[in-house]
Amino acid sequence: MVEIAFPSHPRCALYVRDQVSPAIDSEVVVVAEQGVPEAADDAGQGSGSQREQEERERQRRKVMEEIQRKQALQREQQELDYIVYRELQNQVEDMMVKNALPLPQLAPLSCRRLSGEPFSKLLMVFEFIYNFGETLGFDVSQLPGLTTLQEGILNVEPKAEEDLLLVLQHLLVCVIDDQGYPPTPPSPPSSSSP
Repeated sequence: MVEIAFPSHPRCALYVRDQVSPAIDSEVVVVAEQGVPEAADDAGQGSGSQREQEERERQRRKVMEEIQRKQALQREQQELDYIVYRELQNQVEDMMVKNALPLPQLAPLSCRRLSGEPFSKLLMVFEFIYNFGETLGFDVSQLPGLTTLQEGILNVEPKAEEDLLLVLQHLLVCVIDDQGYPPTPPSPPSSSSP
């Protein structure tokens, strides 16, 4: 026996009896709740199942809202990422940078005795000597300091002038001895016929 509840009439039940006779395939009988005690139990489950369906529907809506909220947040994040990407692609002049750090205030050199341009050239030579001193054959621990080189240029002290001349002499020897890169091969002797 199969029981089917009508959705419009929850207190009624539909019973289908399997093959009562060969002529009649099945017999359908609608029975009221009072006549069949099982129908009352089914009707109680029907309202319970309706509550369960409502609960499931509410949970489904809640999950869907959560998914939509996450998708909206993800879309907003993608839009922000795209805006940042586009801004990073634009070239910005140094003076247009909004949150630029101020330049530090540097104290002037106390040992400076030369004016601007000669001092800058001396500073380049000083840096070159200290960076490439070992390669050029200098004893880096014996090289004169910036003050000594300035005093040697200004002829203030004879010892400083001597140190400056030793550095210049060593640099001149390096220039003369350097064959260049790549080394140029010696030219073949010319053959002269008598």
